Amino acid sequence: MYFKKTFANLSWEQQYTVLQQMERKELPETYWEEIPQKKFFDMVLRNTMQGYYGSPRHGGNRDYVSFRMMRLDYPLLVGQNRYE
Repeated sequence: MYFKKTFANLSWEQQYTVLQQMERKELPETYWEEIPQKKFFDMVLRNTMQGYYGSPRHGGNRDYVSFRMMRLDYPLLVGQNRYE
């Protein structure tokens, strides 16, 4: 543990610092024996963007917040209408 705490228990400033260092590949290499830290950071970034910009029916983009931000119409749900 970098700050002697798990990531979830770090302050926002500490989390931000860790993510910045991870993106620049500046964290100690002993933490990254199985996957390179830059590759891990890119995966986290990609998954975050998918959640933010994806459809709420997949669990992200709550209340279509990113759609409203970009002034997009809500996509129609194609498929069965099981609710009236």
